[in-house]
Amino acid sequence: MNNIEFFVGLGLLFWFFSCKWPNLMVDWGRQALFEVRDSLFLLASSGKVQGFGFDDPLYRDMRSEINMINRYLEYFCWGRVWLFSLMGTQVDRRQSRSSVVKSILEIEDIALRDRLLGDMLRVCLTVISVMVLRNPLMLAFAMVLTPCIALLSFWRNGQRKMLGLISRSAGMTDTIIASSSLRPAGHFHRGPRNAA
Repeated sequence: MNNIEFFVGLGLLFWFFSCKWPNLMVDWGRQALFEVRDSLFLLASSGKVQGFGFDDPLYRDMRSEINMINRYLEYFCWGRVWLFSLMGTQVDRRQSRSSVVKSILEIEDIALRDRLLGDMLRVCLTVISVMVLRNPLMLAFAMVLTPCIALLSFWRNGQRKMLGLISRSAGMTDTIIASSSLRPAGHFHRGPRNAA
């Protein structure tokens, strides 16, 4: 009897994580995107920020981008993101940044710029969270790979800082050598020799 209960429970668990769990994660992501869109609506309707209202093209672009992401959120997966990133390598790199982000970066009001960049960051993190959490296997990979990626990132940043220090010190050494009459050993002219 215990074996039957185990297999029935395992089957129900598999059914839940393969059929219901992805839909729950998409619904959670859509709710988070609606909250970002509502905060933009409240910011535009408050009138507290000069130049950011319902008729502002930036507000309309942000709202339409959030609506588009919200509409197609269930289709976002790692395979499609990877495929589009491969296709994106053919596109000019100057066009790779979103026009919405370009418009936000051009805002002179620092508080408004930071607020809108934070909202767009929340949108991106929501999409990534839905892609990771929707698939339990991907969630397990993310739990294993996140510390590895973090360590690799810290290592590469440390390596870049060390290379920067070395290049700066090498630049100072070159200027000291160039300004002095001393040359290091092995530093001689390697041009053709004149036979005398």
